[in-house]
Amino acid sequence: MNEMGSTGASPDLSGRRAPVARWVVAVALLQALLLIGTSTRYGYHRDELYFIAAGGHPALGYPDQPSLVPLMA
Repeated sequence: MNEMGSTGASPDLSGRRAPVARWVVAVALLQALLLIGTSTRYGYHRDELYFIAAGGHPALGYPDQPSLVPLMA
């Protein structure tokens, strides 16, 4: 026995973790479906428009962003 009075064997928690994991996965999938389902209702954000405009005339660098970002946009 150790200081706490137990034999060192850990309790089996696998039965209690599985339902919680399923619940978390279910909530994550529901949220993903909701976001994907409503993603077409919004247009471009102003930051996205800025990156698209900067990509139209790429330079070696910009004061507020690295040069690879406009090339990716």
